[in-house]
Amino acid sequence: MQGWNCAGYCLERIYMNNQTILTVEEAEKLRGGDIRIPEGYARVESYAFYEREDLTAITVPGSVAVIEWCSFRNCNNLSHVYIENGVKEIIDCAFEFCVNLATVYIPKSIWHIGDNAFIGCIRLADIDVAPENTSYSSLDGVLFNKVRTVLIQYPVGDMRESYEIPKGVEKIEAGAFRTSAFDVTGFDEGGYIMKTRKYLEKVIIPDGIIEIPSDAFGNQSRLKCVNIPESVRHIRDGAFQNCISLESLTIPDSIKDIEESAFEGCTNLSIRCREGSAAHKYAVENGIGFELICKVPDFQKL
Repeated sequence: MQGWNCAGYCLERIYMNNQTILTVEEAEKLRGGDIRIPEGYARVESYAFYEREDLTAITVPGSVAVIEWCSFRNCNNLSHVYIENGVKEIIDCAFEFCVNLATVYIPKSIWHIGDNAFIGCIRLADIDVAPENTSYSSLDGVLFNKVRTVLIQYPVGDMRESYEIPKGVEKIEAGAFRTSAFDVTGFDEGGYIMKTRKYLEKVIIPDGIIEIPSDAFGNQSRLKCVNIPESVRHIRDGAFQNCISLESLTIPDSIKDIEESAFEGCTNLSIRCREGSAAHKYAVENGIGFELICKVPDFQKL
């Protein structure tokens, strides 16, 4: 998610190799709904708590420096995560698809959060960062880098219908608004009872954003209205994948390229663009409806 010092990371890894690891076997001994990892462990091994249905809350003590990748992946009943000061890293996909996770607290000691750490957490409504953290910050439950020039993770379980990305944000991380295609509402003998997600409907993107990254708004099934400012040059693969409620989108001439699957699954979409533009070419090549316009409208007045 955020750039970090590779040399320091490697030294950290060498150091960690000599520390006590909470392995899958050790994690199996920790049973019950609300679990606190015992003091003394320095690292939670990858897949240590993978698919643990008994886990409802977890406290990670400050002695644990690293929460490894996929450590808590698919813990369907995990609703609360308490990370104490002292924990330094949350590696890629650490809490991926924890579908009932509602809140996460990031202490001041965390300096690295990996890609997709909370992806698929469809009920995540708030990410709270300690004000003293020097790498990250939060505003209205949304995770940013410290100086709020990078939007890292929008909590897709939030109930807002409209969200305006703050001015000054220069980058949206890949998958920042991405959610799962379905919402898990309960269980039956046949498995999950599912329903389509219904939350975010409008997003306002500020001028200054250069690209809409891969999977940025993937599976936001109720997203109806979004603007593409003239600062944007690229729309990457999967950026609006399966945004089935998106019916009309104005794409300015500033766009230089739109990757093939950018609007895959947007079955009701019609693109408004100028003749001969990259957007016009994309619509023709991908069988997407389009409307040729003379002037790009002011999104704020829509």
